[in-house]
Amino acid sequence: MLTLSQIRENPQGVIEILSKKNFDGKKIVIDIVETDKRRRSWQFESDSKQSELKDISREIGDLMKAGKKDETQAKKQKTIQLK
Repeated sequence: MLTLSQIRENPQGVIEILSKKNFDGKKIVIDIVETDKRRRSWQFESDSKQSELKDISREIGDLMKAGKKDETQAKKQKTIQLK
């Protein structure tokens, strides 16, 4: 059984192993690697936005404690845009 990490780390080796089993997996392996790259990119982007939302939420709490409601509203609008 092949794992995603094996395919990601050595796609050419996986293609060669599959060809020994009389299976032409070149297109499939390439598709898997490309799909994984896109998924990892999207995951990074999602994690970055989540981190930014967390930071802004912390700032909103600090601003509310300080009584700065105008600045708080601006930060809340930014969180709405990120979501």
